Amino acid sequence: MGVPCGRMAIYRKLRERKVSREEKSLHATERDSRRVRRKRRAFRKVMAGLDPRRLVFIDGAGAHTAMTRTYVRAPRGQRVRGSVPGHWESVTLIAGSRRSGVVAPPAFEGAMDATTFAGYVRKALASRLGAGDVVAWGNLKPHESAGARRASEGVGAHLLPLPPYSPDDSPIEEMDSKVKGKLRSAEARTTDAACEAMGVAPRAVCPSDIRGWLKHCGLCATQS
Repeated sequence: MGVPCGRMAIYRKLRERKVSREEKSLHATERDSRRVRRKRRAFRKVMAGLDPRRLVFIDGAGAHTAMTRTYVRAPRGQRVRGSVPGHWESVTLIAGSRRSGVVAPPAFEGAMDATTFAGYVRKALASRLGAGDVVAWGNLKPHESAGARRASEGVGAHLLPLPPYSPDDSPIEEMDSKVKGKLRSAEARTTDAACEAMGVAPRAVCPSDIRGWLKHCGLCATQS
C-alpha cells in the first residue's frame, strides 16, 4: 500500500490484538481426502447414537528404557543438563479406555504384533467386555488380527474400527499422553522396571479424565 511500517510497530499491533506465535497443530494430509472425510462423518454419526458407557477404546503405547522428563524447574535462562542411555530396550503397554476407567493394561517387552494383540484381547480384554459393548481400535496391522476379532465378538461385543488417519476420534490418545508423562518421570532403565512403571502409570487416569477426553473428541458430549 506504499505506507512504511517498521517491524516493531507490527509486533506492537499484534500484541494489542492478542495475536501471538502458537504451535501449529498438524494432521495427516490423507485425512483431507473425500474418502476419509466420509468415513469420519459416518463414524461420528454412529458414535452419536451409542451409549457412552458401552464404548471401549483400545490402543497400544510404546515406551523405552531411556525416557526422561523433557521439562524441569530451573532459574530463568539456565539450561538444565541430564543424561540418558545411548542404547535402550522397547516395551509396550496395551490398554482400553472406557468411561468407568482404564481397562486391562498389561505391559510387555518388545513391540506389538498381531499375535501379541490377539493374545491381549483373548486373555486380558475379553473378560472385561460384555454383550452390547462397542470396541473401537485403530487401523494398525496388528489390529487386523482375526483372532482378536473372534475373541471380542465371542463375548457379544461389536467392533467399530476408527476411521483412517483419525487419532483425534479416540480419547485414548489423550490417555497415552498422560501415561507417558508418568513414564518419563519414572525414568525406568531396565525392561522389568519399565513394565512395572507401565503397570502403575495408568492408575493416574480417573473416570473424570476419560469423560473430559470424550468431550474433547466431540464424542458423546451431551451424555451424562
